[in-house]
Amino acid sequence: MPTAPPIGRGDAPPEQIESNSAAITRLTVAAEQAFRAATRDLYNRWSERIGPELVEKAETAIPQG
Repeated sequence: MPTAPPIGRGDAPPEQIESNSAAITRLTVAAEQAFRAATRDLYNRWSERIGPELVEKAETAIPQG
């Protein structure tokens, strides 16, 4: 079985991820907006808890798109 790169690197092609029995869920723009709205309170609580510097580092480390 092929070895996938560590989570968060963002460089594994979708076919490789799926070949490792993982499902990829692609959200519509509307579904992504609904998810963000539903998790906003949790996001805000954790942002306060861990600090804006760590939040910014995490957000820049995760590829968007």
